[in-house]
Amino acid sequence: MKSTVVTGLAVAVLIGCSAGNSAVAPGVVNEVTFRHARADAGYAKKALVYVSQEAANTISVFALNGQRVGTISMAMNYPQGLFADAHGTLYVANRGASNVLEFKRGASSPFKTLRDGTSQPEDVTVCPDGTVYVANILGASGGAGDVAVYAHRSLRPTRRLSYLGGFFFFLACDAQGNLFGTAVVGTGGTVIEFPKGQQRGAAQLPIFWGGNPAGIAVDAAGNLLVAGQSAGVEEFTETGSPTGLQIATVGLNEITLNPNGTLLLGSTGNGAVSYAFPGGTQDQTYGAGGAPIGAAFDPGTN
Repeated sequence: MKSTVVTGLAVAVLIGCSAGNSAVAPGVVNEVTFRHARADAGYAKKALVYVSQEAANTISVFALNGQRVGTISMAMNYPQGLFADAHGTLYVANRGASNVLEFKRGASSPFKTLRDGTSQPEDVTVCPDGTVYVANILGASGGAGDVAVYAHRSLRPTRRLSYLGGFFFFLACDAQGNLFGTAVVGTGGTVIEFPKGQQRGAAQLPIFWGGNPAGIAVDAAGNLLVAGQSAGVEEFTETGSPTGLQIATVGLNEITLNPNGTLLLGSTGNGAVSYAFPGGTQDQTYGAGGAPIGAAFDPGTN
């Protein structure tokens, strides 16, 4: 196996943050340096795995082979869902501070902050046109949430999406810019589609849970992968019909696919786990602790 050295990556440790809705607490910042990371051939030479830990107010960083290479804590306050784009930018739904933080690959502090008043962001995703969508599990008053939409380069929401008073959890975009979100509508979990990311035509798909929903991703065929927190991952068409593909996993929260669609990553109670896709064989574990919620692949293309 060939190896590579990831250099120039630094992280910061912020002590004294507490979970919940409070502002980011002041603390002592200590700089540490990433250890050298070894990974597999191809894109995996630079690929990273991120796992957010809400209780610890940190994001653990791993090489693809499972070696822990660092921790990001600067400005973290109850971090939830994660997203990493093709340029290596990491987006963090920072629920306790009611914002979304953006980090450049290896940075010790965010270079951009998206602010949304006092809503509670649970997840964030970016569609192909650069529009950022943020799932708010709760609104400013503590009631129903929504999806805040940030037009390209905007630091404040430019519009909002909602559906029958739903509480939104996780988001995913397909190649055509259609947005899908897992949500609680009424008393059960389901999936809501926003065609082209617009309110008009929003519809509930015939995908249901008895309780809170978990993660969602879109595969290369344009089908939806939906995780149950106490069950496996099931594939559906974009109209909500089961394809027959099911992957037995431990209970997962956020899920995502790696750039070439061969690995399915999901956060678990102890960290994160990846599985071969679509075969379902367990590939790697990423032990993190601290109540993991979010998981993301940095494709390492830059």
